[in-house]
Amino acid sequence: MQEHLHKRLALGEDEFVRIDSDTPCNALLLDDDNYASYRKGEDCEYVGGFVRDFPTPLFPPSAGEWNVVIDLAGSDGTIKCNITKAARTSPS
Repeated sequence: MQEHLHKRLALGEDEFVRIDSDTPCNALLLDDDNYASYRKGEDCEYVGGFVRDFPTPLFPPSAGEWNVVIDLAGSDGTIKCNITKAARTSPS
């Protein structure tokens, strides 16, 4: 299992995850089955990927419980990261 930051969030239809980081990283949003595969080092499906520009949003494909994973994509070092839930706003 690779080292990573993990946060579990309940997200509604009108919510997304906002990622703020001090360094480029993988920012992933996974359901429980895919998070289990990720932890085993197996292939998994996720929303997100490698990110260089912050803040970045991750939009869940459906409401429910989601796992947010932040890792350094195989690089060494430490990461400072904020993971927050935010509401989608509709245009006026």
